[in-house]
Amino acid sequence: MQLMKILYLHIGHGKTGTSYLQSLFAVNQTMLQSKGFLYPDDPSNIDAAAGKITSGNGMQLQSLLNNYRHQTKPATIPLAGIISGRESVIFSSEWLFRFLIDATKNDTGPVPWGTAWNGTSADQRIACLLSWAQSQGFEQVKILLLIRNPMGHANSDYQQSVKRHGLTTDISQTFHCFSAPFKVQACLDNLSKYQNIDITVRNYSVVQHHLDETVAEWLEVTPVDLTLPPVRTINRSLTLGECEFLRFLNHELGRDASFVADALCNQLPDVDSEKTPVAPAVQDALWQNLQPAIQAVNARIDHVHHYQFDRIIGADVSDEFRFKSSQIKVITHSVGHMLKNLHAELTSSALRKQHDQLKIQKLQDKLTIKEAERQKLRAKVSAQKNKISQLKTLSSKKTRVFSREAWGRRLRRWLNKIPRPS
Repeated sequence: MQLMKILYLHIGHGKTGTSYLQSLFAVNQTMLQSKGFLYPDDPSNIDAAAGKITSGNGMQLQSLLNNYRHQTKPATIPLAGIISGRESVIFSSEWLFRFLIDATKNDTGPVPWGTAWNGTSADQRIACLLSWAQSQGFEQVKILLLIRNPMGHANSDYQQSVKRHGLTTDISQTFHCFSAPFKVQACLDNLSKYQNIDITVRNYSVVQHHLDETVAEWLEVTPVDLTLPPVRTINRSLTLGECEFLRFLNHELGRDASFVADALCNQLPDVDSEKTPVAPAVQDALWQNLQPAIQAVNARIDHVHHYQFDRIIGADVSDEFRFKSSQIKVITHSVGHMLKNLHAELTSSALRKQHDQLKIQKLQDKLTIKEAERQKLRAKVSAQKNKISQLKTLSSKKTRVFSREAWGRRLRRWLNKIPRPS
């Protein structure tokens, strides 16, 4: 059991086995609780325990911090598993690296927290984290950061952008923009300011086959207590054929093409991935550009986990690619399933449209009938008005005739009364 109440944060960063570690945490949730660690429930934990691609539970922490700084909602951890209130808590998400370390005045690009933290710096966010942790009784914050040798990392970043972000360009542009070591340097610079933050840095290129031991060392538990995830490789990289297929599919569908990549990675996790060929000159240029950050980071971490030049040696770019029957089956099934769903949606939409058109036609027919009835009523009213007008005219004539006759009789009576000469 833990003697201190510690807040453990696994912050990534991306493409360093984060999905695997989240699966490891989810599978061992009960065991960790028995040791005094709580890994908060999250909707993604079910997929994580099954060895699927997830983003972890780290964004729960962001929500708690946002509630804490605004004092509008409870900022306590809503965990049914809390027994003594002395349990340590584990959050894991590669988004935490960007949230706490790579913060800018206004976050650019889509982020899970939207614009909620716009205008806050990394220092302000870390200060909020520490203040909240103290309010919850945590005595220390321990951070696990995994780095990766730059050539393999940039290559994996490129394939991830093809898989999930609709990238259509070639790999040289990704290598030209790659800057992860500079962000790691900024991370270490920021976190070193705070005495009660302990940061562990490990090189994924060194420990990728022993991630469970890395976690056990970080949590100070026995590795044999950890149950390994059902899938050894989660969110694998692509083969050259898969990558090229998706890159061209991205031209047509953009980000929406990611459903094929997810199907390949989740259903065929054991397919051996391949690094995308990169010109030696491009790799040399990247290594030189990263030297200031690499030297600064290497000076602050264990030499075993130093950045190394992991040159990619492979075949030249080719226009011929190999696919196994299992890959073709997954691709055709995922595309076919999507087309079936689309066809069903279109059919349903067409039926709804047809139904709506029938309703509109019925309404129009009713309106036509009502309009005809209205015209008939107007004709009747008009006829009645004409008849009344004619009756009024006739009555007026009779009155005038009667008046002349009446005056004639009166005139005769008057004349009769006048004496006649004898």
